[in-house]
Amino acid sequence: MPGKCCVPRCNGNYKTGPKVHVFSFPQADEARQARIRAIPRESLVVSANARVCERQFKAEGIVRETSYIDQATGHTVTAPLSHLRLRAEAVPTVFPDCPSYLSIESSRREDPESKRMRLEAASLEKVLAESILTAKKEEEADKLCDSKDVANFVRGKKLTFWHVIECSDHVILAHICNDHAPWIKYSVVVKTDLT
Repeated sequence: MPGKCCVPRCNGNYKTGPKVHVFSFPQADEARQARIRAIPRESLVVSANARVCERQFKAEGIVRETSYIDQATGHTVTAPLSHLRLRAEAVPTVFPDCPSYLSIESSRREDPESKRMRLEAASLEKVLAESILTAKKEEEADKLCDSKDVANFVRGKKLTFWHVIECSDHVILAHICNDHAPWIKYSVVVKTDLT
Protein backbone atom coordinates (compact mmCIF):
# COMPACT_ATOMS: atom_id res chain seq x y z
CA MET A 1 0.00 0.00 0.00
CA PRO A 2 1.43 3.45 -0.88
CA GLY A 3 2.32 5.79 1.94
CA LYS A 4 0.12 8.65 3.05
CA CYS A 5 1.11 12.28 2.73
CA CYS A 6 2.46 13.84 5.95
CA VAL A 7 1.55 17.44 5.00
CA PRO A 8 -1.16 18.93 7.28
CA ARG A 9 -4.72 18.79 5.87
CA CYS A 10 -3.60 16.76 2.83
CA ASN A 11 -5.61 13.57 2.34
CA GLY A 12 -3.41 12.07 -0.39
CA ASN A 13 -3.74 8.24 -0.37
CA TYR A 14 -6.16 8.27 2.60
CA LYS A 15 -9.50 6.42 2.24
CA THR A 16 -11.38 9.65 1.53
CA GLY A 17 -8.65 11.28 -0.54
CA PRO A 18 -7.22 10.99 -4.05
CA LYS A 19 -4.70 8.34 -5.05
CA VAL A 20 -1.43 10.13 -5.70
CA HIS A 21 2.28 9.44 -6.12
CA VAL A 22 4.29 9.96 -2.96
CA PHE A 23 7.96 10.69 -2.43
CA SER A 24 10.21 9.88 0.51
CA PHE A 25 12.49 12.46 2.06
CA PRO A 26 16.01 12.65 0.60
CA GLN A 27 18.93 11.05 2.43
CA ALA A 28 21.20 14.09 1.99
CA ASP A 29 20.83 16.19 5.14
CA GLU A 30 20.73 19.61 3.44
CA ALA A 31 17.99 18.62 0.98
CA ARG A 32 16.10 16.78 3.75
CA GLN A 33 16.14 19.86 6.00
CA ALA A 34 15.02 22.11 3.11
CA ARG A 35 11.93 19.92 2.59
CA ILE A 36 11.19 19.72 6.31
CA ARG A 37 11.39 23.54 6.63
CA ALA A 38 9.06 23.97 3.64
CA ILE A 39 6.25 21.87 5.15
CA PRO A 40 3.97 24.01 7.37
CA ARG A 41 3.86 21.66 10.32
CA GLU A 42 5.07 22.34 13.85
CA SER A 43 7.78 19.98 15.09
CA LEU A 44 7.64 17.64 12.11
CA VAL A 45 9.45 14.39 12.88
CA VAL A 46 10.47 12.58 9.72
CA SER A 47 10.59 8.81 10.01
CA ALA A 48 11.70 6.33 7.36
CA ASN A 49 8.04 5.96 6.31
CA ALA A 50 7.24 9.70 6.04
CA ARG A 51 6.07 10.72 2.56
CA VAL A 52 5.06 13.87 0.70
CA CYS A 53 2.60 13.55 -2.21
CA GLU A 54 2.89 15.03 -5.69
CA ARG A 55 0.14 17.60 -4.96
CA GLN A 56 2.61 19.56 -2.80
CA PHE A 57 5.12 20.12 -5.62
CA LYS A 58 5.00 22.35 -8.67
CA ALA A 59 4.77 20.50 -11.99
CA GLU A 60 8.31 21.50 -12.99
CA GLY A 61 9.69 19.92 -9.80
CA ILE A 62 8.48 16.44 -10.83
CA VAL A 63 10.22 14.43 -13.53
CA ARG A 64 7.54 12.49 -15.43
CA GLU A 65 9.54 11.56 -18.53
CA THR A 66 13.09 11.03 -19.62
CA SER A 67 14.66 12.09 -22.89
CA TYR A 68 17.90 11.98 -24.79
CA ILE A 69 19.20 13.25 -28.11
CA ASP A 70 19.79 10.60 -30.77
CA GLN A 71 23.28 11.39 -32.09
CA ALA A 72 22.56 9.86 -35.50
CA THR A 73 19.45 11.92 -36.32
CA GLY A 74 19.61 14.81 -33.85
CA HIS A 75 16.03 14.14 -32.74
CA THR A 76 15.02 14.16 -29.09
CA VAL A 77 13.59 10.80 -28.01
CA THR A 78 11.22 11.00 -25.02
CA ALA A 79 9.69 8.21 -22.91
CA PRO A 80 7.40 8.41 -19.85
CA LEU A 81 8.77 7.14 -16.53
CA SER A 82 6.91 4.33 -14.76
CA HIS A 83 7.92 5.81 -11.37
CA LEU A 84 7.90 9.59 -11.01
CA ARG A 85 11.00 11.27 -9.59
CA LEU A 86 11.62 14.60 -7.94
CA ARG A 87 14.29 16.99 -9.10
CA ALA A 88 17.11 17.30 -6.57
CA GLU A 89 16.26 20.93 -5.73
CA ALA A 90 12.47 20.39 -5.51
CA VAL A 91 10.81 21.39 -2.24
CA PRO A 92 7.09 21.30 -1.41
CA THR A 93 5.63 24.76 -2.07
CA VAL A 94 2.00 24.04 -2.97
CA PHE A 95 -0.40 23.35 -0.12
CA PRO A 96 -3.92 23.32 -1.62
CA ASP A 97 -5.67 22.26 1.60
CA CYS A 98 -3.88 24.82 3.78
CA PRO A 99 -4.33 28.62 3.90
CA SER A 100 -3.12 30.27 0.69
CA TYR A 101 -0.36 32.28 2.40
CA LEU A 102 1.51 29.02 3.09
CA SER A 103 1.93 28.23 -0.61
CA ILE A 104 4.98 29.85 -2.17
CA GLU A 105 4.75 31.16 -5.72
CA SER A 106 8.16 30.66 -7.27
CA SER A 107 9.20 29.36 -10.63
CA ARG A 108 12.03 26.93 -11.20
CA ARG A 109 14.82 28.24 -13.36
CA GLU A 110 16.18 25.92 -15.99
CA ASP A 111 19.77 25.01 -15.20
CA PRO A 112 22.34 26.26 -17.76
CA GLU A 113 23.39 22.79 -18.95
CA SER A 114 19.79 21.72 -19.67
CA LYS A 115 19.07 25.01 -21.40
CA ARG A 116 22.21 24.73 -23.53
CA MET A 117 21.33 21.16 -24.53
CA ARG A 118 17.70 22.13 -25.30
CA LEU A 119 18.75 25.10 -27.45
CA GLU A 120 21.45 23.04 -29.17
CA ALA A 121 18.94 20.28 -29.98
CA ALA A 122 16.41 22.82 -31.29
CA SER A 123 19.10 24.48 -33.42
CA LEU A 124 20.29 21.13 -34.76
CA GLU A 125 16.70 20.10 -35.56
CA LYS A 126 16.15 23.38 -37.43
CA VAL A 127 19.36 22.98 -39.45
CA LEU A 128 18.48 19.37 -40.30
CA ALA A 129 15.00 20.42 -41.47
CA GLU A 130 16.50 23.18 -43.65
CA SER A 131 19.07 20.75 -45.05
CA ILE A 132 16.38 18.21 -45.95
CA LEU A 133 14.29 20.94 -47.61
CA THR A 134 17.30 22.19 -49.61
CA ALA A 135 18.15 18.63 -50.69
CA LYS A 136 14.56 18.09 -51.87
CA LYS A 137 14.62 21.36 -53.83
CA GLU A 138 17.93 20.44 -55.48
CA GLU A 139 16.65 16.96 -56.26
CA GLU A 140 13.52 18.46 -57.83
CA ALA A 141 15.62 20.93 -59.85
CA ASP A 142 17.91 18.15 -61.12
CA LYS A 143 15.07 15.75 -61.91
CA LEU A 144 15.14 14.46 -65.48
CA CYS A 145 11.85 12.99 -66.76
CA ASP A 146 12.46 12.63 -70.50
CA SER A 147 15.04 13.19 -73.23
CA LYS A 148 14.07 16.86 -73.62
CA ASP A 149 14.98 17.41 -69.93
CA VAL A 150 18.39 15.84 -70.62
CA ALA A 151 18.93 18.15 -73.60
CA ASN A 152 17.89 21.23 -71.61
CA PHE A 153 20.09 20.17 -68.67
CA VAL A 154 23.18 19.81 -70.87
CA ARG A 155 22.46 23.13 -72.61
CA GLY A 156 21.83 24.85 -69.25
CA LYS A 157 25.21 23.70 -67.93
CA LYS A 158 26.88 25.18 -71.04
CA LEU A 159 29.10 22.14 -71.41
CA THR A 160 31.41 22.57 -74.42
CA PHE A 161 32.36 18.89 -74.32
CA TRP A 162 28.90 17.72 -75.47
CA HIS A 163 26.90 18.84 -78.50
CA VAL A 164 23.15 18.19 -78.36
CA ILE A 165 21.30 16.84 -81.39
CA GLU A 166 17.53 16.56 -80.81
CA CYS A 167 15.38 14.17 -82.82
CA SER A 168 11.66 13.38 -82.48
CA ASP A 169 12.06 10.24 -80.33
CA HIS A 170 15.58 10.64 -78.90
CA VAL A 171 18.46 12.99 -78.12
CA ILE A 172 22.05 12.45 -79.16
CA LEU A 173 24.89 13.79 -77.05
CA ALA A 174 28.06 13.83 -79.12
CA HIS A 175 31.63 14.85 -78.45
CA ILE A 176 32.96 16.17 -81.73
CA CYS A 177 36.71 16.44 -82.19
CA ASN A 178 37.68 19.29 -84.46
CA ASP A 179 41.01 18.10 -85.81
CA HIS A 180 41.59 18.48 -89.58
CA ALA A 181 38.17 17.03 -90.30
CA PRO A 182 35.43 16.93 -87.63
CA TRP A 183 34.68 13.45 -86.27
CA ILE A 184 32.60 12.05 -83.40
CA LYS A 185 34.80 10.67 -80.64
CA TYR A 186 32.02 9.84 -78.11
CA SER A 187 28.25 9.66 -78.47
CA VAL A 188 25.30 8.83 -76.24
CA VAL A 189 21.75 8.23 -77.44
CA VAL A 190 18.99 8.98 -74.90
CA LYS A 191 15.49 7.81 -75.83
CA THR A 192 12.34 9.61 -74.68
CA ASP A 193 11.87 7.13 -71.79
CA LEU A 194 15.53 7.74 -70.71
CA THR A 195 16.79 4.33 -71.82
